[in-house]
Amino acid sequence: MAAMLTLFAVQTGEGWPLVLKNSMAATRQDHGPQPEVAVEMSIFYIVYFIVFPFFFVNIFVALIIITFQEQGEAELQDGELDKNQEI
Repeated sequence: MAAMLTLFAVQTGEGWPLVLKNSMAATRQDHGPQPEVAVEMSIFYIVYFIVFPFFFVNIFVALIIITFQEQGEAELQDGELDKNQEI
């Protein structure tokens, strides 16, 4: 859960350089941090910044649109509105 919250915070753009720095300094368990030992983490964050907006934000918007459409169809089936009426 903490990892998901961290990725969400990174995607908002707030404080992500500190997260990147800490990620790059991470070593094995029970060992202290070493600066810039895991450079591949920078590649992960670059890919994450590119992939997340294109796929996950589009999925989120699609779910909202589908929900609104289903609600509108439910009101039509209840007989409250016909297709030509406006709300």
